[in-house]
Amino acid sequence: MDIKAYQKKCFTEYKLDLQLPSNYHYLYGNPINTLVPIETEINKFMVIGAYPSAKFYTINGINDVPLYDNDAPFSNECYFDGTQTRTIPSGNELNDILSKIGVKRNDCWITDLVKIFLFKEGHIKKYNKLGKMDLVENRSAFFGICD
Repeated sequence: MDIKAYQKKCFTEYKLDLQLPSNYHYLYGNPINTLVPIETEINKFMVIGAYPSAKFYTINGINDVPLYDNDAPFSNECYFDGTQTRTIPSGNELNDILSKIGVKRNDCWITDLVKIFLFKEGHIKKYNKLGKMDLVENRSAFFGICD
């Protein structure tokens, strides 16, 4: 299977394979999508994280509320959260590690074991405070894979 076919298959089938609920979306209805690998160099280096993070915002005085998917695993993106410019911490950490060992990002296949954002108990508590009650903590279902 070529890379593009893998990406398409992963994007369309991954959530179904995990049997996630149909209402699996962020606070304002933004879908939680499968984060397929975008940086896909082959025959060089592979970087595998546990699971993707998200873009976090301050909503009604509650800090670090996950609202949107990142663009890619270990993303380099910057975004404005309504109060400040943020970057994705895991992307910055990966850049630092790769720099220290002399590896370029474009020489890597970068992915996660679990390819979808997982809610920790703290995320669910924040969502409940904001009136969203239809999600449950699901990160613990992946213990052993993500730890």
